[in-house]
Amino acid sequence: MSFLEIYLQGLLLVLALMTTLWIASLFTRNAGIVDPFWSLGFIMSAAFYLLRSGDAGTRQLIVLALVVTWGARLSFHL
Repeated sequence: MSFLEIYLQGLLLVLALMTTLWIASLFTRNAGIVDPFWSLGFIMSAAFYLLRSGDAGTRQLIVLALVVTWGARLSFHL
């Protein structure tokens, strides 16, 4: 599978999550529910790309751990 195909799959995954949250915010009339979840999109993207790459070396796992730490901290902060 090419880089572009994997990239587009990850993009569609995040787009689907954010669209679902946007629709939920319309029903609840509270756009603030989207804010904590956008940083989780980075976590989902990093995990998705790591799984799709098939190369879970030490460097990739460290980058994933850093993205998870940053994304979770930002999500809880918001």
